[in-house]
Amino acid sequence: MSALARFVDGLNPVLVKEVRASLRGRVFRVLFSIVALGSVAIASILLADLASRSDDAYLGRQFFGAMYLCLCVAVLGFVPILAFLSMGSEWDEHTYELLEISNLKPRQIVLGKLWTAAIETMLYTSVFAPLLVFAFLLRGVDIVNALVVLSWAVLGSLSASALALAMSSLSRIRALRVVLLAIVAGGCVGLVALMWNLGEEVAFSSWRSGRLNPDLLTGTYATIVGFGLVGVVVAVERVTHAEENHSTAPRGFVTVALMVAQAWILYLASTGNMTREDLAVAVITQISGLALFHVCFCTERETLPRRVRSDVSANRWLALLSTPFLPGGGRALLHFLGSCALVFAGQWSARSLIPLSSSGWFRAFGEEPIRQVTFAGYLWILLAGISWIAVRWTNPRDGGSAAANWTLRRWVTRAAIPIAFVATLIGPPMIAFLAGHSFQTSDRLGMVNPIWTMDEGGMSTRAHGRSAAVFVVVVLVLALNGGRLVRGVREVWSASAERRAREGARP
Repeated sequence: MSALARFVDGLNPVLVKEVRASLRGRVFRVLFSIVALGSVAIASILLADLASRSDDAYLGRQFFGAMYLCLCVAVLGFVPILAFLSMGSEWDEHTYELLEISNLKPRQIVLGKLWTAAIETMLYTSVFAPLLVFAFLLRGVDIVNALVVLSWAVLGSLSASALALAMSSLSRIRALRVVLLAIVAGGCVGLVALMWNLGEEVAFSSWRSGRLNPDLLTGTYATIVGFGLVGVVVAVERVTHAEENHSTAPRGFVTVALMVAQAWILYLASTGNMTREDLAVAVITQISGLALFHVCFCTERETLPRRVRSDVSANRWLALLSTPFLPGGGRALLHFLGSCALVFAGQWSARSLIPLSSSGWFRAFGEEPIRQVTFAGYLWILLAGISWIAVRWTNPRDGGSAAANWTLRRWVTRAAIPIAFVATLIGPPMIAFLAGHSFQTSDRLGMVNPIWTMDEGGMSTRAHGRSAAVFVVVVLVLALNGGRLVRGVREVWSASAERRAREGARP
């Protein structure tokens, strides 16, 4: 066997399968031919049209903008859609069952398809890179900036492909995947427009003059990579077998992301590049994203899957520390509480680095945290309250039809949580308007709306009353879920004891 053959056999089998299918199939070959010939034709037309113009800067910028738009359409439009169809074909052709019984891990399946998208992206980039560099020779475009926006397009293609894989893995029903495909296609159109406008703005700015903001570079790279990691984590979770651990990786990712965010916030606060208002927006954004993930986490099956139960650490203290990261709706609530504590701890640490304003200590250190804790309380009520009702409604531990119906009712619960949040936003103002009352002066209606409660602030007596009422409901919902929390911890403790017993019984 030749060295090349051994190298190919050592690669990810899914990657080898997908690359061979792409090269032998018609879709990629036709698209690649159209893109390659079309880009050359468009470049020739532009050069012929621009040859009569005397503005050198205009020539380079016009040529670069057209070529970069074509590149964005190829790598941010075609590649993610092909990745979506690739994952969907596993369900349509009933080949995913073969992948499940193989020795491939879920992450190998997802990464194999993602590397295939990376190869397609590099093939498209190899077509457009010489044309984009040629724009530099026409002048008007900084070569460093051009390479920066080119890297954004490549990384954006990988992130968009990862999100497309995650979207395609959400359902095995073909009719629903058609709707998801339409959503992905619309997202690709918006992404192409966004990256093209951002790329033109950056490529035409001067790197040497310092007008290219370093924060823009860092933020853009972090955003692209972050969304890509979210897509990979979700896709891996969706293709994981029901009896395997499909929850620890997403929860660990959320925790790591929050820790990175706290470190970045502390850095901005220490350098004087963050105000209290910026910090408040950052905290609300983190809590909102945290709740979005926990819509799925807190509606999981309460009991540990068999394979996960056998893998719980034999060390009782390590088992307890890992409890919030193990599958289970009750354990997800523990993870949400711990994550909120991490966010608020980072907020207080960063706030101590931000100078006090003339408005006084209470407004600087009291009012805004009250708003944010109240907002987190709203989300806790929705997550823990609605999921508690769902657990009482159907207990999948009973087996039989109850376990079968839990899947459907779990998705109903997941839809009910964001619907309830939206209802609290638009419902009270509509009721106040129809009743002819002022929503701002209505304590009962204002208490239901989280945005108005935060917007009024923590200084007024009315706002204090609303926050206190929210905290009372938070404690009530916590008491209702006390049984879930205790059962989640006890199950992990029991699984750890069982493993110690098994290991002690070994000869």
